[in-house]
Amino acid sequence: MEKQVFKGRVTGKKLIDWINSEFKRLGIKEFEVFKIQSTRYSYDLLAAGAASLNILFRHVEDQNIWGCFYSFYSMQQLEMYLKNGYELDIKRDHLCSISQYELELIK
Repeated sequence: MEKQVFKGRVTGKKLIDWINSEFKRLGIKEFEVFKIQSTRYSYDLLAAGAASLNILFRHVEDQNIWGCFYSFYSMQQLEMYLKNGYELDIKRDHLCSISQYELELIK
């Protein structure tokens, strides 16, 4: 895992750039992340396990092929954890599709 550097705030653009560089590092060249959406769910739904961020990706050549995976951390939570020494990673099983990936934090 390559150490990521987020100077200042964690923004959608910085996160998209980091995920796309991770895709390249993992050998995923046919897909790219193009948008990150905040779900804006209530605290009760988030506490029950709803995702905070939708990470949308699409096929590089055919943009009608797209999907999403999730983060259970909000941008603010990611920023707080990264400032406190955690590292961001993409949780994945080598046999699963990109739609089953998830952003995770590692101490």
